[in-house]
Amino acid sequence: MLQKSKLLFNGATDTTGYGSVGASFLQQLLRNGLKEENIQVKTDFSRIDSSHGADWEYKLKRMCLNNIGTPDLFYNLWNPMCSTVYDIDTPQILETVFETDYIQQNWVDACNMYDITWVPSQFCVDTFKRSGVNNVVYMPYGFDFSDDTTTLPKLDVDKRFKFLFINQWSNRKFAKETIEAFCKTFRASDSVVLYIRTFVLGGLGLSPINIVSDIKEVKTKYPDSPQIILLDHFDDTTLHRLYNTVDCLLSPSRGEGVGRTIVEAMSHGLPVITTDWSAMTEYANSKIAYMLDYELVRVQVPIDEARLYYFDDNRMHWAEPKFDQLCDTMKLVTENYDEAAIKGANASKFIRKYYSWEKCLPPRIECMEKLLDDNYIFGNIN
Repeated sequence: MLQKSKLLFNGATDTTGYGSVGASFLQQLLRNGLKEENIQVKTDFSRIDSSHGADWEYKLKRMCLNNIGTPDLFYNLWNPMCSTVYDIDTPQILETVFETDYIQQNWVDACNMYDITWVPSQFCVDTFKRSGVNNVVYMPYGFDFSDDTTTLPKLDVDKRFKFLFINQWSNRKFAKETIEAFCKTFRASDSVVLYIRTFVLGGLGLSPINIVSDIKEVKTKYPDSPQIILLDHFDDTTLHRLYNTVDCLLSPSRGEGVGRTIVEAMSHGLPVITTDWSAMTEYANSKIAYMLDYELVRVQVPIDEARLYYFDDNRMHWAEPKFDQLCDTMKLVTENYDEAAIKGANASKFIRKYYSWEKCLPPRIECMEKLLDDNYIFGNIN
């Protein structure tokens, strides 16, 4: 049924978390029979680049120019305040995510306007239900393991122990604190290095210069600290090569709806240091990762950041990772890498078994086909 349907896709396809999910899911739908001419992508050309491959960039732009008329199904991938609900008798899916223990009431109201709200973790299911969303369904997204990207050549022959931080430069990602923990833990004479691939979102009044100034501030505080390398923007293939190059991922986030880079790194067999809270606990534990203790605290961020990310300090909480434990764990990994490598290898087996598109795509297609059924009743979709 889905293969012959007309789909209106509304959402990001860029290098953000939402964009990576959107591009990957669309690729899977095309590989499973949905025709390109029956998909209309509603996104700005500025949100399409060659990060996911030049051929895919060209195909996405073609689908942006499609005019399918009245669609059979709407799929909206974004936060509900930036998505569109159409006043038409056509099933409408919202796929979204959040990273604290509550969402704002305007999100609740917007989610409940859709036929169904997909979220990618049980943590998000609990958060949305607790907040008042009545149509939420657990719908994890997959990762494409069809090509063995673990065999791609490394980027360099640097013999130092290589840590990687790859995330937004934001309070939620514990970004500046992670850099400070690295600089506090190691000396310049230690054979370690920290690679950083990061960005700031528009709307905060920040630029890459702020990232550099934050790092300089930390380096001034710890002058006898190792090298930090800021990486340029690059495509997905280079990203997989980067995972194959480094030795450990640092992701002590204050909260994740999934934690896409953590999953990707674990699939490559990388040891990962992350926080023992939110969605990470659904795929990471002390047997296959290094889990940081935390204190649950109220979300407190600058007003511009709260506005951009829809944070509310009245009732939202997230985790405050234990800073000293992060320092100790980084040292532990460098001194006991045989143990860390075993964790990484076991993590790769687990992630590739449970988070492949082969496992995660069928429930999505089944749900979409139920929505297309004239006899659809929400309560029948579990």
